[in-house]
Amino acid sequence: MILLVEDDKGEILAIIPFMEMYISLLGLRLLKKIQFIGTRLASYSGFIILPGKERLVLNKVLDYLKKNYKRWDMISLREIPEESKSLQILPGAVNYTVLTQRNSCPYIELPESMDLFVSSLSYKMRKNLRYYTNRLKRDGHVVEFKMHDNRIPTRNAIHAFADLHRNEWKDLKEVWLMMSFYDDRFNRFFSDVAQKFAENDWLKLCFLYVNGELVSSLCAFTYDGAVYYEFGAYDRKWSKYAVSTILINNLIEDAIKNREKTFDFMRGYEEYKFKWNTKIRRNFDVVIFKHSLIFIIYRTTYKIFNTLKNKLLRNKSLRKILIKFRRRHLIW
Repeated sequence: MILLVEDDKGEILAIIPFMEMYISLLGLRLLKKIQFIGTRLASYSGFIILPGKERLVLNKVLDYLKKNYKRWDMISLREIPEESKSLQILPGAVNYTVLTQRNSCPYIELPESMDLFVSSLSYKMRKNLRYYTNRLKRDGHVVEFKMHDNRIPTRNAIHAFADLHRNEWKDLKEVWLMMSFYDDRFNRFFSDVAQKFAENDWLKLCFLYVNGELVSSLCAFTYDGAVYYEFGAYDRKWSKYAVSTILINNLIEDAIKNREKTFDFMRGYEEYKFKWNTKIRRNFDVVIFKHSLIFIIYRTTYKIFNTLKNKLLRNKSLRKILIKFRRRHLIW
């Protein structure tokens, strides 16, 4: 259900990436829901709109949804960044609307030089970066950092990253942590997207080799002055050397050299993200209902759950427990 919004002259003003699905219980379809394509997978979602046309476009979209009210019971728009203009328009445009904070995305505002960045880190973090890098060399290991060249075929590099990611999680009971690299459809999708991104020079595949052996890899995307860190993987037998931390540091250095403005760790409260002098970008959900009763029930339960979750996540110890619980039970 991808909508195109045009003006009177036929010029496309926006692309609305919607999909339709059902909320079911015990095999019974209870509610018809419209949501963004990529919901639950994407760290950021939203409308693709020409600048300055936001209010015009969103009013047209809402008019369309009102005319086609039989196609939906609720519209769930998740992970909208706080700076999105749609957050200023949607909540006041429809009667039965719930606006709640969803996830937080740690990010770094990159300075002009690596020296300035390193100096912004805590003393402990600076010490650890030096220690782990020097320890590898001190123990007689040959260390090599490679950035995949997007001008050459990407498939082999993608397969190397995916293989390392699968091997990292293969012995764990939390099967969902394997992400979707065990799923053939996802592998094909990821490979195709990465290839397209590479052709536009938006792909960052980074590899860390020790004695010629691949021990850590990162996959990131870059666009419009920002680097988005999407996936990471490492060989667990090298964990004592913090090889992933070393590789993240190299990727940040590469971003600074290329004059990128931000380095985005994407959504999630993992502790390692907060060691890099990060700031926080908040995401919000906008949920629109057709009926008042469903709206009241959902608003009450949803707000209680999210308020409790956000308060608990501010506590460092509780955050670790909740993240572990989330990994086991696939919540929020």
